[in-house]
Amino acid sequence: MSFKKWLIILLIILVNIILLIVKFFFVEIYTISGTSMYATLEDGDVVVVNKHNCNKIKHNDIIIFYSPTSNNYLIKRCIGLPNDTLLIKDNQVFINNYPIPNIKTLTFNYFIKLKKNYNIEKIFNKFDIKEGEKIIEIENIYNYTLTESQAQLLSFYKSIIDTIYQGCYKVGIRQKDIFPEDNKIKWNADNYGFIIIPAKTKTINLTYDNISLYEKIINIYEQNELYIKDSIIYINGIKTNKYTFKDNYYFVLGDNRHNSQDSRFWGFLPENYIIGKVVYTFRCSKNNIIKNFFKKIE
Repeated sequence: MSFKKWLIILLIILVNIILLIVKFFFVEIYTISGTSMYATLEDGDVVVVNKHNCNKIKHNDIIIFYSPTSNNYLIKRCIGLPNDTLLIKDNQVFINNYPIPNIKTLTFNYFIKLKKNYNIEKIFNKFDIKEGEKIIEIENIYNYTLTESQAQLLSFYKSIIDTIYQGCYKVGIRQKDIFPEDNKIKWNADNYGFIIIPAKTKTINLTYDNISLYEKIINIYEQNELYIKDSIIYINGIKTNKYTFKDNYYFVLGDNRHNSQDSRFWGFLPENYIIGKVVYTFRCSKNNIIKNFFKKIE
């Protein structure tokens, strides 16, 4: 074999080694599988993730992490940082008592009732509305996932649309599968909290009423033995009403707020579960085979 061919082979090997090093230490590429981040990211989109400085996550960063409930990778938006307070009231998120602005690609489920039997799919296609379905055939009622701007545009079609409103659970109604699994806490995805997000070295008061919020952290993530007897809390066999956290935790939400399994359903995200944050995104068509070469995230 000639020297030139040997050189080409050597260069190919070297390039692959460099790519592997970069992938292992700094970046990784994933393909979106699902619609939990719609309309910011769509099914099939490709994202590049920076795996360096995972402890420098900021509000509103889109992050990749190991699922606390399965073997999957998940992608969500970081809403709450360690030591933040969080409240969701009628779909509006408050961090440290301040409402956070809704991004343009944030979506909610909207109910749309038509005045008559009209082929509204033409209008949906006009405004690139994709996610949803007709739910009541006789009354011409649709349930579609819309951004606030899409909902506003549809509201101008007054000759066709009778009513359009954002779906929202009422305060005081407990939604099925909401975190924590505690029937005393009447929360839902649209009205959630008030909670304090745990931070490393922060000490909180524990009560019979709030222990379900932190039980998973104390027992599983931080590997203590917690039990309750006669409404009294014991940790590692010692009666207590306080706990100091060993690690940092985060609160994450999908941008498709009514169609996302996130912190509202499985709780706080441990810092060591975070893989990295998204630094680049690429929109891929359904027929683009490039997306098939990367790990899938939900």
